[in-house]
Amino acid sequence: MEIPYSSIANSKPRHCRRSFFKRGPIRFWQALIFAVATTLAFLYTGRFVYRLIPSPQLANMFSELVFFVIAGLLFILLMKNHISSVLPFRKPKGVAVGGVFVILISFFLSAQAISILTLWLFPSQTVSASEDISSSMLSGSSVFLMLISTTLAPAVTEEILHRGIIFRGLKNSFRSRPLIMALTGILFGVFHISPVRWSMPILMGVIAAWIMLETDNIFYTMLLHFLYNSLLIGASLLARSMVPVDSAKLLNSVHLTGSTVGVVLCMYGLPVPLLLYTGCWLIRRSESVVKPAFLVQGRERKTLLQIIIPTVIILCVGLMLIFTDAIIG
Repeated sequence: MEIPYSSIANSKPRHCRRSFFKRGPIRFWQALIFAVATTLAFLYTGRFVYRLIPSPQLANMFSELVFFVIAGLLFILLMKNHISSVLPFRKPKGVAVGGVFVILISFFLSAQAISILTLWLFPSQTVSASEDISSSMLSGSSVFLMLISTTLAPAVTEEILHRGIIFRGLKNSFRSRPLIMALTGILFGVFHISPVRWSMPILMGVIAAWIMLETDNIFYTMLLHFLYNSLLIGASLLARSMVPVDSAKLLNSVHLTGSTVGVVLCMYGLPVPLLLYTGCWLIRRSESVVKPAFLVQGRERKTLLQIIIPTVIILCVGLMLIFTDAIIG
């Protein structure tokens, strides 16, 4: 007796149960549930960990190790994925590392411009965020532990979560590269809690997602994250040694005008588009069999516009702030 296909088209074999941990690539919704659960666990168990471990830096690193690294690896294994496929780690190439350093310079300049802009737009929130950062940096007695907990540890643990599990879930669920980059940036920004601190993590998340799409090597994003944190912490410690005043109190005493913000925005922001493009070009060149020219052949106009348009926008915003302040003032 023949059974028509229509009668079994939407059925499933008996004794076949659906499972969250089914074999196959990690999907975005699975990665998102895991990320939200581990982040909430990290935030709400912190007070108990601090009671067990007296050093704030050690307590924070222990929590990151448990909730982001160990839990992340267990999640990958429970999802029956190979760790190397979710966290691809290969020998870096010199040209690509050079590209990471160029992108790092653009990030540092962007951070200076954005910090002045946010201080002008949201002074109280920016000062509050600065106080939180200062207190976390100064808590504890060991400078070495402070440096490890603020530079190396986040570069490894956060990248495993965001450029490993979350990025892999996005890549397995969506085909659009801009969508993957945008969602990675937004989620990385929201992960940093304070809205006034979202802008740089969003930019870093977008560029890090692009690096992963181009290279499929998490080493580069870990390196970029580590170098960026190290540069900011180093600059902060240097400034603190030269001006022995609490940064939050110093920010509270600063009165910014629109023209000052406009000048700083132009000074720091104008080189950023060219530097970002150059760094990305170096990374793409290191991964390509046929080495692309700086201006892609046949797409010279489009390539130039990618650099010129954001540069002009930054210039116009800066000049608008300068002239508006001059007219009103």
